[in-house]
Amino acid sequence: MDLVSESQKAADAIILNMQTLAETLPEYAVLRSMAGVGDRLFKGRYSPQRVFQTALNLLLLLFMIAQPLCGILMSKHLFAFLPTDGLSSVARAIHLPLSNWGFVLMSLHAGTHLGAMLPKGRKKAAVLGCLGVVSLYGVYAFLKRQIPAYLFLRLPFAFFDYSEPRLFFFADYLAVIVLFALVGYGLMNCLKRKQYRN
Repeated sequence: MDLVSESQKAADAIILNMQTLAETLPEYAVLRSMAGVGDRLFKGRYSPQRVFQTALNLLLLLFMIAQPLCGILMSKHLFAFLPTDGLSSVARAIHLPLSNWGFVLMSLHAGTHLGAMLPKGRKKAAVLGCLGVVSLYGVYAFLKRQIPAYLFLRLPFAFFDYSEPRLFFFADYLAVIVLFALVGYGLMNCLKRKQYRN
C-alpha cells in the first residue's frame, strides 16, 4: 500500500469517528430537526436590521470556514498528504487577520442580541452605563493590544508577553468584546429607529 491510500484511509476513519461523536451530541439532534433553515433565508421582508444581521452572520460563517482551512493548509503533519505547495505561506499570512476579524465579528454578533438580554427600565440604563465604562477601557485595550495592526496585516506575528498576569490579558480582551458588542447593539438600535421612521 502506498502512503496516499493509507493517509486517505486514516482521514476517512477520523471523519467517521467525528460523525459518530457528533451524532451523540444533543445539538446534533436539534440541528437535524431544523429542516429548511436555509429556506428561511430568502423568505419574508428584509428590514434594515435583518439585512445587517444576515450580512454579519454570512461574514462570520465565511471567516469560521476560512480559519480552519488556513490551519489545515499550514499543517505539515496531520494533513501532510494534501498538496499545499505555495498555499501554506498565503494561509500563514492571513491566519492571524482572520482570527482577529472573527473575534471582532463574533463580538458584533453578540451585540446584535444584547437587547434581549438587558433588563427593563432603570436597570437597563445602569447596565448600559456600566458596559459603556467597560467599553471605554475596551478602546484603550484595543489599541494597546495592537488589534488594528493584526486586522490589517501590519503585524504578521502575534506577540504575547508571558510575564504579564493572565487576568490582565483576559480583562483587556473582555473589554474589547464589550466594546464591539455595544457597537453591534448601537447599530441594531439605529437600524430599528430608521425602520420605524420610514
